[in-house]
Amino acid sequence: MRGPWEYENPSCASVGGDFWFPEKANSKGAMRTLSGTSFEVQMARKICNGCVHKSECGQWGLLHEKFGIWGGLTEADRVIYRKRLNIIVEEVGIANLAESLGNSTYQGDTST
Repeated sequence: MRGPWEYENPSCASVGGDFWFPEKANSKGAMRTLSGTSFEVQMARKICNGCVHKSECGQWGLLHEKFGIWGGLTEADRVIYRKRLNIIVEEVGIANLAESLGNSTYQGDTST
């Protein structure tokens, strides 16, 4: 399965990254994900629905992502599908990403 960084001209590339991770502070200051009926989530789904990568992006999200909107699926949507399909999230760390992009020497942040 290809990672999202390998998609050719995905619709989401024209929108800022924070857009795909909609959160708001609640009355106690804690962050919460917006519901699937919020304006932001509905706009994200509209963009995803017009993207040729929607299906593979949604599959990627189901298997690898705990946060954000992937292939039109919110965090809550993916939790439901994961339970139904008995999927355990396998997060891709930065070292795995670097290796898949051809940089197998990544050692993490070495700045002090």
